[in-house]
Order: sequence, then C-alpha cells, then structure tokens
Amino acid sequence: MVPLVMKHCHLSHKGIQGTLKLARDNVFWPGMAKDLTNYIQTCKACTKIQNENTMEPITMQPVPERPWSVVATDLFHLRDKNYIELKNITSAEIIQNLKSWFSIFGIPDTLLSDGGKQYDCQEFRTFKKEWNFEHRISSPHFPRSNGLAERYVQEAKNLLKKCLEVNSDVQLALLHHRNTPRLDLGSPAQRMFNRRTKTLLPTNEKLFSPKIIHKIKKKLENLKGKEKINSDKGKKEIKQFEENENVLLRRDKQNWVPATIIRPEGNRSYIVRADNATYRRNAWHLKHTTPSDNSNPLSTGQPEVSPAQASSTPWHDDQSSVSPPVPAPTEATQPAPSTATEATQPAPSTATEATPKRTTRSGRVVIQPARYRQ
Repeated sequence: MVPLVMKHCHLSHKGIQGTLKLARDNVFWPGMAKDLTNYIQTCKACTKIQNENTMEPITMQPVPERPWSVVATDLFHLRDKNYIELKNITSAEIIQNLKSWFSIFGIPDTLLSDGGKQYDCQEFRTFKKEWNFEHRISSPHFPRSNGLAERYVQEAKNLLKKCLEVNSDVQLALLHHRNTPRLDLGSPAQRMFNRRTKTLLPTNEKLFSPKIIHKIKKKLENLKGKEKINSDKGKKEIKQFEENENVLLRRDKQNWVPATIIRPEGNRSYIVRADNATYRRNAWHLKHTTPSDNSNPLSTGQPEVSPAQASSTPWHDDQSSVSPPVPAPTEATQPAPSTATEATQPAPSTATEATPKRTTRSGRVVIQPARYRQ
C-alpha cells in the first residue's frame, strides 16, 4: 500500500519539499519523510531533468609579475571568416601564428587555452616543449574558466562587427583600441611598452617618450578584488567530489546522466566516466546524488521502521494500529503479585475482559491498572 501512496504523492514530480507537503496534508505512516525522500531520489525523470547548478565564486588568478608573462588564446568565427585570419583551423596553422607573435613580444611563461583539439594534440605538445612554456587548459564546455580570453573574444567580435558594418579598417581600429587608457592603469600599449604608440590623433611629441607606470600589479589586484566581490553575490561553492563517487553529469540543458568520478584534474575540474567514455568537466557540470540501495521501499514492498524512527514521528490518532501487541490476559488463579515483576505481568482478568490501553505520543502503551477497571 505504501509504495502506491508514494507514487500518487509524486505524480506531479514536485521536489522533496513539495511532495512531503502534499503527503503530510493527506496521509501518515512512520518514517514517511525518509521513504518519500528515497523514492524521489530514485525517480528517473526527476534525476534526468534538473535545473542548472548555482554558479561558484570566481577563482582569482594571480596578477602576472610582468607584461606578456601570461597569454590567453582562443578561436572564434565571424561572417565566414576565422580570426586571426587563418587559412585552416589546424594545429600547424595555429602554431605558426603563435610563433610569429612570440617572435615579436617574446615567449610567455604560461599559455591559456580552452583545450580544443588543435591545442590537445602531439604536435602542440611538441611545440610547447621546444619553446619552453607552460600550457594551461581550461575545463571543456565551460568558457568562464578561460575568462581572460573569452572576455576579449567578445570585445574583438563587437569591434569587428562595427568595422564591417561601416567598412572601416580593422587594424586601424585595433591600434586606437590598444591606446585607449583604462582608469589609472594606462593603455594596453603603455603597459606593454611603457610608452604610447602613434595613432591618427594629434599628439604632443613628448607624450611618446618612455614612461613607466608604477604599481600596476597592486592596482590590478585591487581592481580584480572589487570585481570579484560584485560578481560573487548570490554564488556558493560546490562541495568537492571524491574518487569513485557516483554523480550526475550535465549533457545539455536539463539533461543529466549518471557518471562516476575517476580523479580530480586541476582546480574545480574532474575526469569522469559516463556511457563507457571518459570526459574532463568542471564541477559546475556535476551534481551529487544518492545511489539507490536495498532500503528503497519500492524494492522491499514495505518500509522498515526502527524504534528511533517511530519515536521521532508525530503522534496520530490512528497510531494505536501499529502499537506493539498486548499479551492476552490469562485466567486468574492467584492474587496479583506485588513485587517488581508486576510491571511485566498482565493484570489478572477473565479471558473475555477487554484490557483498556492508551498509546502515548512516543509510542509507549499504557495499560490501565486493574483497580481502576471496576
């Protein structure tokens, strides 16, 4: 009977709290909350179709000690063209393009990318080893973890769209963009070269002289700290996952499938296995789950209730129906004992005499003494 009632309570596929409210408004059995919670956690529809995880607080990347120490790279497509103008989006083409930039500005300490197939191959690993730089990969399908590149990809796209709209020179627009100051940090050109670069704007010749902008690192740290405080509002950390833990993996929006954690892979990133395939995903793509076990009321047919559970459930008028049985009275042959065993012996009465009893809120059965039953 209980499994059928639980099925009816969960017909609307509400969450745990919604289902419990409906159940408490109509029915009761000992351990009802636990049984309904286990039932909802094993519902296939509710497991597969879930809302997205709450975004986690931003992880602050340390500010580089010097310009060009950390370089982010990304690819994007706009109006049938790949930028930076590449003939083919292949590893060889990207490597050649990066070499041309490195030959001008130097080899960076760290190169950031989203780990696309052009970056995750033997050819790129050989390039990384020969040119002696670290390659750091962000979580796949999670652009926010490569936020430095993604932010400027968005800005570059907007700039290109506007230039194409009015048919103006893209390179000239980039030159002016790189000479635009930001607060008291100077322009990107000033931070890179310690000087302005010449544009079409009339500029005093003295302004082209080299000038060091002091305390850039401290200013950037303060600026990023303020941005983090504003961005972290309403966000919370996701509990870390353990090896061999059963989880839910986000395939698509409101499409979650069972998976298993293989091992952690960097900050908030994990190697998981699902459908006989291995993936690298951010913690945002994962959910904790409670695996079904033999205590599921659907598998046993009837919930098991321990004394502790029974005593913790609210009292109900019909709870006497599940109270422990009272020993049947036997025919009196001797006076009732007055020793300590009286509490364990039934009061003397005839076989047909009904024994008045009452059940307390905690489930204890109280038997009315014989002297009050006259």
